[in-house]
Amino acid sequence: MKGNSRQIRVLLVDDHEMIRGGLRTIIKRQGGNITVVEEAETGERAIELCKCLAPDVVVMDIKLPGMDGIDAVKSITALNSRIKVLVISADFPNHVVDRALDAGVTGFFCKGSGWRKLGTAIEAVYRGQSYCCEQIADLIRARTEQVAADGSDNKLVLLSVRDRDMIRLISDGLSVSEIAEVFGRSPKTIDNRRREIMARIGVSSIPELVKYALREGISDLY
Repeated sequence: MKGNSRQIRVLLVDDHEMIRGGLRTIIKRQGGNITVVEEAETGERAIELCKCLAPDVVVMDIKLPGMDGIDAVKSITALNSRIKVLVISADFPNHVVDRALDAGVTGFFCKGSGWRKLGTAIEAVYRGQSYCCEQIADLIRARTEQVAADGSDNKLVLLSVRDRDMIRLISDGLSVSEIAEVFGRSPKTIDNRRREIMARIGVSSIPELVKYALREGISDLY
């Protein structure tokens, strides 16, 4: 794999020691500039390690004992918005995807999609890009097809509850900093999410976003 010369420091989080060992071996065999700096078996331990190590990327299993992976992600991204998260799971139901996006996850990796792509996924989220395994891509396509089948340009089905809340707050005139305070996130994280939302619904400016919110009943300014 080609990428930045700087080593990408990765924290592995899974409650099964064998799986963590397997992930570490896979990353090592794939070469490149990725190094595993530590491992954790619980969400709570992952948060503590992020406080002292500040890894570049956390590879996080969703199903963990005690605090689940997504709740751990919320704490980690609130602690340090520069830490990127790639969640891994055998499957991603719709509600799990929505929770993960709300928590700040930028990458989804399905355990059945082929481990040879793991390094590519880690490098993508490290660079600030979204990474979706085929299952998530299929989910997004299915939602888009649902919109088309309804004979409408309503893209609300592509947005989570948190996304709609953010659109409403933007329409109400709140600044990025004020919205960040409401959600308990960094302004940078909020601004990045705003850009992703706008791209998803096909608008290119704040006025267009406000018009969309009014048209779809998200905001009632008028």
